[in-house]
Amino acid sequence: MELKTNLLNPKNFNRSLSELQEYLLLCIFVSSKTAKFATQKVNELMHLLNWPEFPLDILKTKNQEEIESLLKKIKSGQYKRISNCLYQLSKSDLDLNHCSAEDLESIPGIGMKTSRFFIVYSRDVKDYCILDTHILKWLREQGYNAPKATPSGNKYKLLEYSFLQECKKRNLTPQELDLEIWKSRQKSWIV
Repeated sequence: MELKTNLLNPKNFNRSLSELQEYLLLCIFVSSKTAKFATQKVNELMHLLNWPEFPLDILKTKNQEEIESLLKKIKSGQYKRISNCLYQLSKSDLDLNHCSAEDLESIPGIGMKTSRFFIVYSRDVKDYCILDTHILKWLREQGYNAPKATPSGNKYKLLEYSFLQECKKRNLTPQELDLEIWKSRQKSWIV
């Protein structure tokens, strides 16, 4: 089997609940890794779970130690963060079609960048952006005082506003400018 989401072109505003669950797993795994690594590890996790239609429903039947054990089998790294995140997420009643960034961020292990990555590429929104290293570097190149690592809180929101203003100047959606910048900075397109 194969994942339904391709992180090289993640935009899909018509995902089923099953696809949203899978995509959120990818967003969590890619948080501090490459697209290639995240795709590989989520593929391996789905294989261990026997490719369930709704992976969070299967994870809901496991305790945090069992989830951590699965992560160690696939060598995902960040075992405590991801196992706690997946455990808490599976126990939550989040409506993945309508939850806010703040709803997602209430789950330990999901920060502003991850919540926005999920929302930006699963909904037709124009008020969020993903402040990853590529976007932060691009913002610095545009003259903004952006840090090298993803900020949080008000600093994130200020830079997010700046990026959204740059989107408007270029008549591009946040998804379009994000992908344009990301693709221009990739050394390899193999996932």
